[in-house]
Formats: sequence, C-alpha cells, structure tokens
Amino acid sequence: MSYRQQRENEGEEDRETIRFRKIFKEVSGPDMEVDAWELRDILNSALRQDLRRERFSLESCKSMVALSDDDRTGKLSFDEFRELWDKICEFKDLFQKADSDNSGMINTNEMRVALASLGFKLKSNVIKGLGLTYGDKDGNLSLANFIHVVIRVKYIHNAFESKCRGDKARFSPEEFLVAEIYS
Repeated sequence: MSYRQQRENEGEEDRETIRFRKIFKEVSGPDMEVDAWELRDILNSALRQDLRRERFSLESCKSMVALSDDDRTGKLSFDEFRELWDKICEFKDLFQKADSDNSGMINTNEMRVALASLGFKLKSNVIKGLGLTYGDKDGNLSLANFIHVVIRVKYIHNAFESKCRGDKARFSPEEFLVAEIYS
C-alpha cells in the first residue's frame, strides 16, 4: 500500500470516527453514555430490517452493557459503545452467513459452526443448552439472541482465560459470581 493510500485510509477512518461520534452524541443523551434502555432502542432501530419480527430484549441489552462496561458504571462510554457496536456488526454478518435458508433463524448446528469460526469449539451438550436457554421452543436462535449468546460466550471465555493455568481456572466465589451474574 502506498503512503498516499495509507493517508487516505487514515483520513477515512478519522471521518468514520467523527461520524460515529456525532451519532453517539445524538443517541447517548446529555450524560454522553449509553445505558441498557438506550442500547435497546438503538439496536432495535438500527437493525430493524435485520431483526425482522424479533427485537432485542431489555435483559439482553443489560447483559451486553454489563459485558462491555469495563469501568462498571452500568453505562457505555463512547469507546465501550464503539467496541460493542463493532462486535455486533461482526456477529450480525456471521449470523447472516450461518442462516443458509435466510429464515432469520439459525438452528443449533448452524450456531455450532458460527461459534467454531470464532474459535469456540463447544461440546454438543453446551450447544444444546445454549439453544434451550436462548432459542425458541425448537432451539433456533434469532439474530438478537445469537448476538446475546456470542457476547456471553466470549465474555465467559475471556473470564476463564484470565484465570487459566493450563486447562483449569481458579475463581474466588466473588469472582465467579461477577463473571456469571454481571454478564
């Protein structure tokens, strides 16, 4: 890549960040942070066509805020929100690739493949449990539920990795509760 192309790409990124910051100011309100209620409104509006009839639940958005809230304020700063938004866009693309019949739902086999592409090779009982917990009565997941699952799996995996020694991890009861409850 030439120096000029690099400069143009850097300028493009700066314009993108400026545009994103402007939108963030509009949606975050006077406190310049996004809480779970605002996140739900943002996601349901921005992804309306991709979601079809399904919507992001408040519980799902609370979980996403908790998992993205590095400073534990219960709200997302610009940087926290931007990082979450980028992940949501990545996971939306992954969902659309996994949804081979374009039904707006993926089954547990499609979820397994999608999660494996992110590096999460989960056993059948875990996949089945995710389908039962976050899916419909047949274990199929909508886009909103799939994004919730991926963010939770990613967070729990990262929590485990941060405490990992070999293939085992040590958590105090409080650390385990934070990893499980505030997620």
